[in-house]
Order: sequence, then structure tokens, then C-alpha cells
Amino acid sequence: MLQRENWEHKPVSSLPSIAWKTRQLGCEYQGDDDMIGQEDRWCARRLPDDFVSRPGEGSARLRDVVKENWWGHDCNDRAQLVEALLPILSDLLRPGACVTEEHRDLCEGIVDAWLTRA
Repeated sequence: MLQRENWEHKPVSSLPSIAWKTRQLGCEYQGDDDMIGQEDRWCARRLPDDFVSRPGEGSARLRDVVKENWWGHDCNDRAQLVEALLPILSDLLRPGACVTEEHRDLCEGIVDAWLTRA
């Protein structure tokens, strides 16, 4: 993979940890505790794939995906989820970037923490 000195997006190796992002949401990720339902888990793990498959600007893409999957939640709550996920998924906007299990794991952890708090 080619590296640029002034690259705008964070490389995958520097993505924030689940614990750090969930603290921003005001809660702690419980890891194996099953606070997230199977449908939400599936949607969370598909977030990176759905994000990269859409056209448009990064935050608009993510807002659309979050709205489609968690439409029953308050608009402000969804905006908070978008804010927490965008630093992780914006890495996928760089040329040649691929969705990894790390992206899926991070999205699942953040959605779990968000649903626990919401």
C-alpha cells in the first residue's frame, strides 16, 4: 500500500479503539455482553460495506445508512452515532482502501455502546 506524507485520512492501523470511541458516547463497551440484538449487530457489521457502496460525501453517506437502519431513533441520537462512526469510516474514502474486520468490529462496538446508552 502506498503511503503519502500529507495524507488526510487516518490509516487503518491508527483507527481509534472501541473503548476510546465508546467513552466519547458516555459509556463503556462491554465486549462479550450481548446488549445488541442480532439484527442491529448485522446492520452494524455491514455499515462499512454500505458506506463504501454509496455515492456522495462521507457524512451524507453515513447519515443515510444510519437513518435506514435505525430510523426509529431520535434524529439527534442518530447524529451522535454518525459523529462517532465517521472517523472510522472516513478511512475508507481514501483510494485503494478496503473494508476490514477491524472496521466491522469497531462499528459493532460503537453501535452496541450507542444502543446501550440510547
